[in-house]
Amino acid sequence: MVGVRATERQAVKILTWQAVEALNGHVVSHYEVQRSANSWTTVADDVVGTMYVDMASETVNPAYRVRAVNIFDVPGPWSEPSAKRPGAPGGFSTSGSSDAQATLSWSAPDAVNGVTVTGYDVDFSQDGGNTWTSVATATGQPGTSFTHTDSSLAADTVRQYRVRAVSTVGSGSEQVVVKSDWAFAAATRDYLTPGAPRNFTARAINQSRVDLSWREPEAVADVSLTGYHLEFSTDGNTWNWLPAGQTRTVLSATTTSHEHTDDTLAPGALRQYRVRAVGTGAGNADFESVWVFANAATEAVGQPQNLAATADGRGRIDLTWDQPGFGAGRVTGYRIDYTPASPESWQTLEHGYRTSPRRYEHTGLLPGQEYCYQVAATYAGGVGPFAARACATTEGAPADLPGEPENLRVTQVGRNFVKLAWDKPSVGGEAEYYEWQSNVHEPREVKPGTATGVTVIGLAPGSNYEFQVRAGNSYGHSEWSRSIQVTLNLTGHSVKVSTQELEVEKGGSGSFNVSLIQAPRWPLLVYFHSIGPECLTEGLVYQQHRILLPTNPMYPSKEFWEDAWWGPPEDRYALPWNEGLDLQIDASLCQGGETTVVEPIFNSLPFSELEGLPMWEELGLDEEDWREKWGVDRLDGTTGPSVKVTVTDDGSGTGTQ
Repeated sequence: MVGVRATERQAVKILTWQAVEALNGHVVSHYEVQRSANSWTTVADDVVGTMYVDMASETVNPAYRVRAVNIFDVPGPWSEPSAKRPGAPGGFSTSGSSDAQATLSWSAPDAVNGVTVTGYDVDFSQDGGNTWTSVATATGQPGTSFTHTDSSLAADTVRQYRVRAVSTVGSGSEQVVVKSDWAFAAATRDYLTPGAPRNFTARAINQSRVDLSWREPEAVADVSLTGYHLEFSTDGNTWNWLPAGQTRTVLSATTTSHEHTDDTLAPGALRQYRVRAVGTGAGNADFESVWVFANAATEAVGQPQNLAATADGRGRIDLTWDQPGFGAGRVTGYRIDYTPASPESWQTLEHGYRTSPRRYEHTGLLPGQEYCYQVAATYAGGVGPFAARACATTEGAPADLPGEPENLRVTQVGRNFVKLAWDKPSVGGEAEYYEWQSNVHEPREVKPGTATGVTVIGLAPGSNYEFQVRAGNSYGHSEWSRSIQVTLNLTGHSVKVSTQELEVEKGGSGSFNVSLIQAPRWPLLVYFHSIGPECLTEGLVYQQHRILLPTNPMYPSKEFWEDAWWGPPEDRYALPWNEGLDLQIDASLCQGGETTVVEPIFNSLPFSELEGLPMWEELGLDEEDWREKWGVDRLDGTTGPSVKVTVTDDGSGTGTQ
């Protein structure tokens, strides 16, 4: 495992790493993640993909390690630990003296939450940074300023020095050492050299270009500045001239501000640059200053293109975007942030959102409010640049009547009460209040008005009731919803909660509508089972398997069933569950008097994986955790209300429940 990297977003630790394709010759199926402060603890053992979000850790600056597991549950080696690094030492400077010494000084790095500096590494180089030798390790203790003396500086010598802060996470055998970036400085002794270039910076412009700039050095007596040497390295050891050529080019020294463009990088490349001044001293001898260093990394992926935000009603904004202009093949997902336009308060909606289709529905927003969005591509190395923000304003007050409330259902039944619930209308104006009625109750308003549920008390045990609800706003009220029937027995339990009755049209065709009392969390397969004469069941064979889709399915996604279903179209009957399924029964071939019974059986998807599945007690899991892990709905295996169909003597059908 390589490239393990931990970042923090609003107290949430986000861990990413590079994918491993195969382990011991077999495909990698998932990853295991461990966290450490004082000892290693497994926090996830079934991560699919190359990212893990740790929301439960209260540990300050934890370390993480990851290992791959193949399809035969054989794990690979643990990665090198990843932990938050300290900042680089500040104010690093050196000075040489005539007694063969160089004095180094620096200040403690800026504080990083959860990081304690335990010491410093100090190295020197006499060949411009090609090779380094340690001067000291773990110098000093945490404080505000530090000094170190190098007494091995010979006459006529230029030495480059570097220092970095050291921190540790954990203790004993679990201890992890993390270090900051290097800070650089140089010292000379009895050497006539030009001053070093000042304010050297390297700035990435796009996927292949870095702009370099620096200012001329301070003047040195008896030294004439003639130009600059510029080089780059991809590994910190081997250096190449800039600009490239058969001979080294000395860049001009005639201006006070200097720039150079390196446009030879690949996307996602990291380069180190160095520049030094060239001058002539006494006797026109050529001398060079010490090297000055800078780093730059090009973007691995570009920003998403054509981000657009479009209001869709009072509480919803739809986002669409196109792939980045470069690096699209590296994209593993997208990060979506949003904020109210005023005052701004950015929050992350999704991190690692699916790669296709590139659209997102943001619901639950306030009416008449402006919201702004920004989207960036995620990849194995982190997060790319954000696209230019896009804003939209949700619609204001309702402009028309609301539609009917949807999915009226019973959530609880007692001896003398029933709890009803429903979903707000998906069409028409916004509902501002609801009313309910029954076969024995006049219309009554729900309190509070926008609640999507009501408890009806004072019912008579053993009685039959039929309930309906409707929505209203300043323009009036909707039609009543479809009704739901409840029969109570004397012990206070529901004897039957029926769906809409079977309706048989003249001419012998029937419509059987099935809807569910409670919403499934996952897509369900509905299998229609029948026992009866062939004249009624023959046409049913081609309608037996249907897929019923939740309004907001957890897995697979709604877009999967709408856009990516690989089976025949007739098997992708993926309607919102509260709209039900219409089953047509053709009785035209019957003689009259034939009878069949039709009943629906519900199974969770993917149904092919449920056979022989161990129950939660066997796995030591809570039932809800078990259902979450395997995608098993509580409706799995249940049988809906059966419907008896009888064909009359004139060839038409009648239906009873």
